[in-house]
Amino acid sequence: MTKQFSSIQEQGRKQRSRYKLFYILTKAMLLAGLLAISFLLTPGSIKPKGLISLLVFAVFFALQVVLLSEGFGQKSLRFIGAVVIMDVLYVIHLLSHLIFGWVNAVFLRFSNIQGELLLTQVVLPTLFFLLGLLGLALSWLWRRSFLKSRAYRDAEEAA
Repeated sequence: MTKQFSSIQEQGRKQRSRYKLFYILTKAMLLAGLLAISFLLTPGSIKPKGLISLLVFAVFFALQVVLLSEGFGQKSLRFIGAVVIMDVLYVIHLLSHLIFGWVNAVFLRFSNIQGELLLTQVVLPTLFFLLGLLGLALSWLWRRSFLKSRAYRDAEEAA
C-alpha cells in the first residue's frame, strides 16, 4: 500500500465516523421524541403496550447503528443496503404520520386546536419526519463513502 492510499483510506474512515456519529445523534433524538410524545399523549404513565413499542424502536435503531459499521460492510454490502432500506421505510412511516397529522389539523381547522394537540399532531410529526430524512441522508452518505473507499482500495490492489 502506498502512503497516499493509506491517507485516503484514513480520510474516508474519519468521514464515515462523523456520519455515523450524527446518525446516532439523529436516532437518539428520534427515540427521545418518541418518549416525549408518549408522555404527552398519556400524561403520568406509559402503558405496557406503549413501552413495548418504544423497546421495539430502541432495538430497531440499535440494530441499524450496529449494521452501519466497517466490520459488517467488509463482510457484505447487503448489511449497509439493509440499513438504507430500513431508513427509507421508516421515513415513509414518518411521512404517513406527518400527512395524517396535517390532514387532521386541517379538518379541525387550526383555530380550534389546543396547544397540546397542535404539538402532538403537527409539530412533532414534522420534526420526526425531518430527523428521519436527516438519518436517511447520513446513512446514504456513509454507504457512498464506504463504496468509494472500497472501489479505490480494489483499484489500488489491481494496480
